[in-house]
Parts: sequence; C-alpha cells; structure tokens
Amino acid sequence: MPPPDRRADPGRSCDCDALVARLDGDVALAREMARAFVAEAPALLAAIIDSARAGHAEDLRRAGHALKGAAANFDAAETVSIASDIEQAARRNDLDAVPALVTRLHAAAPLLVAALRDFGGPGPCES
Repeated sequence: MPPPDRRADPGRSCDCDALVARLDGDVALAREMARAFVAEAPALLAAIIDSARAGHAEDLRRAGHALKGAAANFDAAETVSIASDIEQAARRNDLDAVPALVTRLHAAAPLLVAALRDFGGPGPCES
C-alpha cells in the first residue's frame, strides 16, 4: 500500500513525500525517521524550554539548532522557522524574544508530531 499523501500546502505541518523522494523512494526508512523524531521531540522541546527558563543562551542555541535540523528532514517549514528564530535569538543573547517563540513552537510542534506519528505508524515491535 502506498504511503499516505503528505504533499506540502499551507495547512500541512510537513511534507513526507519530499522526504521519501530524497530517500529514493524508501518509505520504510522515512517512516523509521518519523518514528525517531516522534520519540525524540519531547526531549528536544524540553531542552528548549528548560534552557530558556534557565537563561542559558548557548544551551538554547544548541537545542534550537537540533530541533531545526531534525524538523528540516520533514520539510516542516513552520517548526524549522521557529527553531531557527530561537537559535538566532539565543546566538544574539536576546532571551526576551524567546517566550513568544516558545509559544509559537507549542502551537506548531504538536501538529508536526501528530503528522509524523500518523505517517510513521506503529514501530516494529508495536501492533
């Protein structure tokens, strides 16, 4: 059965078709990557929130960069943009800008995680 249609449009949080294309049609690998992102997302988001609360700009920059890179695999433009803005704010040590960005991230990230959970399906040990 072909993978679900995940074409990019303004209402979508990611484009899994683009990932599958970059992987030369390897849907299984794309789904494995989606499951890995879903598993890692809570830790990435927690690192951003914890670093922001603690005022640790360098840790915040690294966490924003990590989320940006992970989300970019899925052409998750909104999450990538917000994570990039967090990374840049931390690089400038502009921590006052971060709470509004974290609020935006709280809106975008769950949509991405839900889409990737749907695309990835159950893991190899789940039924």
